[in-house]
Amino acid sequence: MVQIQESNLTFNFDDSWKYVIKFDESIFYQKIMMKYLQESKAVDFVGIKNNSLYFIEVKHQENENTILNLDEKFNKIGQKIRDSLALIIGINCIGKASEEFLEYKKILCCNSPDIRIILWNENDWVQIAPSKTRKNSTPNNRLTNRLKKKLLWLTNSVFINSIEQHNPETFGFTVEPIT
Repeated sequence: MVQIQESNLTFNFDDSWKYVIKFDESIFYQKIMMKYLQESKAVDFVGIKNNSLYFIEVKHQENENTILNLDEKFNKIGQKIRDSLALIIGINCIGKASEEFLEYKKILCCNSPDIRIILWNENDWVQIAPSKTRKNSTPNNRLTNRLKKKLLWLTNSVFINSIEQHNPETFGFTVEPIT
């Protein structure tokens, strides 16, 4: 089991997860990417579960200090994923990859890479009015669909989750607030 803390939350990844790291604090991001491209962004976690490569971004009120509209927030998440992908490929290209980064590249460079995005959202970003056309549409489903549209260039496997909605069996990890 791997335990990682981010934004006043503790994520407990079960043994089905491999190579899960706090990506934006990795030596490769801190010492290489930021050295050459100071405006770069990175997701919070990257890991592998069942031959799928996961990019996980955590948003929690305590770490939100700028006011952006929803499209700007989703664009920023897309930029973090883009820059994280670039770092994985770049580190492998220059021959400095760690075991984790080698495994990430194996998934990215196969014929049909299974890439999944999880936005862990503990913010009350937006109040979305009930859908007038879709009876079973929830605000979370509409948010997820908006984020999916931003990330279609990479994957359609996009999920928005929170402590309140999370089913640990679905993704193989639990999340608890740090008290």
